Amino acid sequence: MNQCTHQSVADRKRCEEEAVTSDHLCIFHDPSIEKEPGSILRRLESRLAATKDGVLRLDGSVFPEGVTFRSMVFTCSVSFVGAQFHGKTTNFSGAEFHGKTTDFSG
Repeated sequence: MNQCTHQSVADRKRCEEEAVTSDHLCIFHDPSIEKEPGSILRRLESRLAATKDGVLRLDGSVFPEGVTFRSMVFTCSVSFVGAQFHGKTTNFSGAEFHGKTTDFSG
Protein backbone atom coordinates (compact mmCIF):
# COMPACT_ATOMS: atom_id res chain seq x y z
CA MET A 1 0.00 0.00 0.00
CA ASN A 2 1.17 3.50 -0.82
CA GLN A 3 0.66 5.35 2.49
CA CYS A 4 -0.55 8.94 2.74
CA THR A 5 2.30 11.32 3.53
CA HIS A 6 0.24 13.72 5.68
CA GLN A 7 1.50 14.25 9.24
CA SER A 8 -0.61 15.70 12.03
CA VAL A 9 0.46 19.15 13.17
CA ALA A 10 -0.51 18.12 16.70
CA ASP A 11 2.02 15.32 17.13
CA ARG A 12 3.61 14.62 13.71
CA LYS A 13 1.84 11.23 13.56
CA ARG A 14 1.62 10.05 9.97
CA CYS A 15 -1.76 9.27 8.41
CA GLU A 16 -2.40 5.54 8.00
CA GLU A 17 -4.72 5.88 4.98
CA GLU A 18 -3.83 4.74 1.49
CA ALA A 19 -2.62 7.51 -0.82
CA VAL A 20 -4.92 8.13 -3.79
CA THR A 21 -3.39 11.25 -5.36
CA SER A 22 -0.20 11.83 -7.32
CA ASP A 23 0.95 13.94 -4.32
CA HIS A 24 0.69 10.82 -2.12
CA LEU A 25 -2.30 12.01 -0.11
CA CYS A 26 -5.40 10.07 0.91
CA ILE A 27 -8.99 11.05 0.17
CA PHE A 28 -9.17 12.95 3.48
CA HIS A 29 -5.97 14.99 3.02
CA ASP A 30 -6.34 15.71 -0.69
CA PRO A 31 -6.68 19.52 -0.60
CA SER A 32 -9.19 19.62 -3.46
CA ILE A 33 -12.60 20.94 -2.45
CA GLU A 34 -14.06 19.34 -5.58
CA LYS A 35 -13.92 15.82 -4.07
CA GLU A 36 -17.07 13.72 -4.26
CA PRO A 37 -18.73 13.85 -0.80
CA GLY A 38 -20.16 10.32 -1.10
CA SER A 39 -16.70 8.79 -1.51
CA ILE A 40 -15.46 10.57 1.59
CA LEU A 41 -18.46 9.48 3.65
CA ARG A 42 -18.14 5.85 2.53
CA ARG A 43 -14.47 5.82 3.58
CA LEU A 44 -15.32 7.56 6.85
CA GLU A 45 -18.00 4.96 7.64
CA SER A 46 -15.48 2.21 6.93
CA ARG A 47 -12.96 3.83 9.27
CA LEU A 48 -15.60 4.21 11.98
CA ALA A 49 -16.49 0.53 11.75
CA ALA A 50 -12.80 -0.41 12.06
CA THR A 51 -12.08 1.98 14.96
CA LYS A 52 -13.84 0.41 17.93
CA ASP A 53 -11.39 1.62 20.57
CA GLY A 54 -8.80 4.34 20.38
CA VAL A 55 -9.05 7.51 18.32
CA LEU A 56 -10.35 8.12 14.83
CA ARG A 57 -7.83 10.66 13.57
CA LEU A 58 -9.10 13.06 10.94
CA ASP A 59 -6.51 15.73 11.73
CA GLY A 60 -5.95 18.06 8.79
CA SER A 61 -8.71 16.53 6.69
CA VAL A 62 -10.35 18.64 3.99
CA PHE A 63 -14.11 18.18 3.78
CA PRO A 64 -15.78 19.72 0.71
CA GLU A 65 -19.25 21.22 0.57
CA GLY A 66 -21.87 18.50 0.73
CA VAL A 67 -20.19 16.34 3.37
CA THR A 68 -22.63 15.85 6.22
CA PHE A 69 -22.13 14.13 9.54
CA ARG A 70 -25.87 14.20 10.21
CA SER A 71 -26.95 11.39 12.55
CA MET A 72 -23.47 9.81 12.39
CA VAL A 73 -22.54 7.85 15.51
CA PHE A 74 -18.93 8.14 16.64
CA THR A 75 -18.41 5.21 19.02
CA CYS A 76 -14.76 6.11 19.60
CA SER A 77 -12.84 9.28 20.33
CA VAL A 78 -12.41 11.47 17.26
CA SER A 79 -9.91 14.17 16.39
CA PHE A 80 -10.63 16.85 13.79
CA VAL A 81 -7.57 18.96 14.77
CA GLY A 82 -6.88 21.42 11.94
CA ALA A 83 -9.62 19.96 9.72
CA GLN A 84 -11.20 22.22 7.09
CA PHE A 85 -14.95 22.22 6.49
CA HIS A 86 -15.87 23.94 3.20
CA GLY A 87 -19.28 25.18 2.16
CA LYS A 88 -21.80 27.36 3.94
CA THR A 89 -22.41 24.87 6.75
CA THR A 90 -21.35 21.40 7.81
CA ASN A 91 -24.25 19.44 9.23
CA PHE A 92 -23.62 17.64 12.54
CA SER A 93 -27.34 17.60 13.42
CA GLY A 94 -28.14 14.46 15.42
CA ALA A 95 -24.51 13.28 15.43
CA GLU A 96 -23.52 11.36 18.55
CA PHE A 97 -20.05 11.38 20.11
CA HIS A 98 -19.50 8.51 22.55
CA GLY A 99 -15.71 8.41 22.79
CA LYS A 100 -13.69 9.83 25.66
CA THR A 101 -12.71 12.91 23.63
CA THR A 102 -13.79 14.87 20.58
CA ASP A 103 -11.33 17.52 19.42
CA PHE A 104 -12.11 20.28 16.91
CA SER A 105 -9.18 22.54 17.87
CA GLY A 106 -7.18 24.36 15.25
